[in-house]
Amino acid sequence: MSLVIRAGFGLTGQACTATSRVIVERPVADEFAARLVARARALTVGNGLKPGVQMGPAVNEAQLRTDLDYVQIARDEGARLLCGGQRLDEGDLAHGWFMEPTVFGEVTPGMRLAREEVFGPVLAMLTVGDFEEALAVANGVDVGLSAALVTRDLKRAMQYAERIEAGVVKINQISTGLALQAPFGGVKQSSTDSFKEQGAGAIEFYSRLKTVYLDWTG
Repeated sequence: MSLVIRAGFGLTGQACTATSRVIVERPVADEFAARLVARARALTVGNGLKPGVQMGPAVNEAQLRTDLDYVQIARDEGARLLCGGQRLDEGDLAHGWFMEPTVFGEVTPGMRLAREEVFGPVLAMLTVGDFEEALAVANGVDVGLSAALVTRDLKRAMQYAERIEAGVVKINQISTGLALQAPFGGVKQSSTDSFKEQGAGAIEFYSRLKTVYLDWTG
């Protein structure tokens, strides 16, 4: 639970690797949703430079408007708003682009909230029957930058790492955060021509090898 909260709201959702879709197996979905909502509602929103603040503002008015637009789009398409969804503009929050941490339930794979990047503090919760369905839903979009799995099953973890269509895979870790020495990049429409931006992969891509033969005996 803490991994989802930190990755979805810790950077106000404004990271390319932030968690936006939460795929949960049906037997635990109701309890998971209840705990997720409770944790989201307990977050302290405000000026990120102040001690104790856990989620800051949208980067500008346009992004806040985008965030709120997606809230309305999700509601219009039939998703259920579990918490949040409103702008915060009272007191000190009147002087910034703040909104409530937002969680939607009953999201289906075809909804825009499940297929497009909001880049804001809006989580879409999708419920599936088992691991295979979860993997199909996760791979059923045209992007694939970062993906994370929470499990105690080592076999499932290795299957996920092999079969998930993403350039960055986290097991029992938040989807955000990267080791700077490791290659970083995505697949499908998350990829660029360079594919990997850092680490040995980037050095290899941007390097041109020249093979030189030198004979000192002639």
